[in-house]
Amino acid sequence: MAGNRDNYEQAMRAAFDHSWNRDWKAAIEAYKHALMEFPQDLPATVGLGGVFVELKQPQVALKVFERAVQLAPEDTDALHHLADVQERLGRLEDAAATHARVGQVFARQGKLEEAADAWTQSSRLASNQVQVYLRLAGVLEELGRSEQAAAEYATVASVVHRQGNKDLAFEYCQEALRLDPGNSKAQAMIKSLQGDRRQPAAAGLGFWDEPVSTPVREKPTGEDIFSLESLAEEEADGRTPAERAQRRALQELADMLFEVGEEHGPDLTTVAVIGQGIDQQTRGLLDDAIHSYLKALKSGLTRMAISFNLGMIYYERMRYDEAIEAFRRSMRDEDYALGSHYALGLTYQKAGKTDRCLEHFVEVVKAVDLETIQPEQAQKLNAIYQQLSDSYIAKGNTEPANIFIRTVMEFFSKLNWQQKAYEARRLMDSLSGGSELMALGEYLETPETEVIVTAMALTGEYMRRNMLRTAAEECFRAIQKVPSYLPLHVRLADIFLQQEHTPEAITKYLAVAEVYQMRGESEQTIDIYQKVLQLAQMDVKVRTKLIDLLIMRGEADQALEQYLVLADVHYQLAQVDQALEKYLEALRLAPSSAKENSWKVGILHRMGDIYNQRVDWAQAAAAYESIVSVAPHDERAQLALVDLYFKQGQSSKALQALDTLLGIYRKAGKERKILDSLREIVQTRPEEMGLRARLAATYAQQGMAKQAIAEYDALGEMQLEAGLREEAAQTIQTIINLGPDDIEGYRRLFSQIKGGSL
Repeated sequence: MAGNRDNYEQAMRAAFDHSWNRDWKAAIEAYKHALMEFPQDLPATVGLGGVFVELKQPQVALKVFERAVQLAPEDTDALHHLADVQERLGRLEDAAATHARVGQVFARQGKLEEAADAWTQSSRLASNQVQVYLRLAGVLEELGRSEQAAAEYATVASVVHRQGNKDLAFEYCQEALRLDPGNSKAQAMIKSLQGDRRQPAAAGLGFWDEPVSTPVREKPTGEDIFSLESLAEEEADGRTPAERAQRRALQELADMLFEVGEEHGPDLTTVAVIGQGIDQQTRGLLDDAIHSYLKALKSGLTRMAISFNLGMIYYERMRYDEAIEAFRRSMRDEDYALGSHYALGLTYQKAGKTDRCLEHFVEVVKAVDLETIQPEQAQKLNAIYQQLSDSYIAKGNTEPANIFIRTVMEFFSKLNWQQKAYEARRLMDSLSGGSELMALGEYLETPETEVIVTAMALTGEYMRRNMLRTAAEECFRAIQKVPSYLPLHVRLADIFLQQEHTPEAITKYLAVAEVYQMRGESEQTIDIYQKVLQLAQMDVKVRTKLIDLLIMRGEADQALEQYLVLADVHYQLAQVDQALEKYLEALRLAPSSAKENSWKVGILHRMGDIYNQRVDWAQAAAAYESIVSVAPHDERAQLALVDLYFKQGQSSKALQALDTLLGIYRKAGKERKILDSLREIVQTRPEEMGLRARLAATYAQQGMAKQAIAEYDALGEMQLEAGLREEAAQTIQTIINLGPDDIEGYRRLFSQIKGGSL
């Protein structure tokens, strides 16, 4: 019978309001009222599950979302929620299957991008799902993303090769190379494959069909070390390293019952005592068990299994000093070292000795971490753990250490912690890109670190595959969990940028920069500003902020570089006065640099050019005079001064500057430059007699008599016209000395000038 729609809608509105106000208990009651009206309502069911997630009750949420999926088997929202809770509970295979199911739904709906994202999520959680990889490869090929499809086929080839099916691996490699002939992974694998080949089982596969289970039981190596089902089986025997070691110890003691009579085996009396101790321990008679095990030790038995087992019983009985002594003995045995360190950490924690607890927990994490790396990395990893331990001691604050301890205990309480260690290694290596080695201890420093590293690694991989919507969703989820971790916000801006949403990216970058600056993290702020300026080079406000930060950090050279760019931006915006103002500010900063004179010369040249363009000859000349005061051999400045002095009618100063410039050229052996410069200047100012005289003299010095005579001839005429008879006579005499063709004519002219007839 249908419920009351008004009551339902009122309850749902109340549920939304309570959820918004984070009043979760009231929200639960409201959703329950809605479900009383319509028990099979999907939105109310999904909403109720979401509240239990917020309350950190994932087991209850799981049941609710399973109910939601029963109500709507192809509702992708309900399936997404179910997969999320399954992943939170560590049920990775189940979560992978649910994501695969989401992909099937999207594929049937023709939403191939969404299907690809879902199958990628599935493959991330369960790396041996051949059928999921094949579906992903198929849909990527349909989307025209051949290189990505080829990468998935190469991954399938790797999986089936580990299963021992070389023929099928060969065929999948061929599929990869068909789509991407340059796929290095497929090329390398196809060279190594031997044996007969058969037709690919992939032919004719329906990519939307249900997945086929393809379990792998061999211990993985190389890049697929993270598929650790065999290790998961081992862990089913015990959770924490201490529990595993105790199970091992009890098994070893039980096996002793069958060693009687063997060479170096225990005698019958000792075996009886051991058997009695096991029985007492099993029945919870712990004090009696302690007595029996001590009796066995007094008989001369030195098995470390007894010491470790005793330590665990002492721990349970809160006899911590005796437990520590027992664990220290068992710690010397390689088989019990890991469990003993972990048990010592627990014991010291109970005893309130945080520093000693931390010491042993660091050893536990290091031992597990060393199993996930290459042998040549061991020395570097050991050094990282030493620094990690030293940093906790140096802080003198027990809170960070306590957080680390709690996180380690939570990590090792998980059923599949060894697999998670390998997964963490994969994520850390993916995040660093192989450039730096990150330690599992750093990964476990806070509960948020796992979220951060996972999100950064996953979003990086999604971006590499151009799965930008999935990358953004993963980033948003992580930000909700760790909103204060700014690199996640930077990553989101990077995603916006890759999606070509440049304004949104810039807005996000600037928001992050503001928070970094408020925190006093100037280096990160500078990095963000530089990113923004690559996208918006004309942003004056951001560049000004960057300059201020660089000056504050004492990075004068970088600040001066930015000043020059900023002034250029103002100039391009036709803001000439602002450009000059920034150059003046840069000049005032230049003494802070070790390259003061070099900066001054560059800045003053720019200022001189601007003044020149504004026809402000005096200011331009002042700029170039400042240049030659610190760089006397600056040819460009001397040449500019020659021109500027002439423009101001200061011929004597211009010629003086010219003589200085010619001297610089002469000293540097640039004879050709002297002549070229003089020709150019004379062409610009042919009426300047001083220029003509210098050009003529230079021609004569370089053996160019004909050209020298022509210039002297022109100079003489100019002198006569100006009434400079004596100077003209000297010029004609110089021509005569050069031996012109019409030497008699020049002699007559010389006589006429001297005689006063001209």
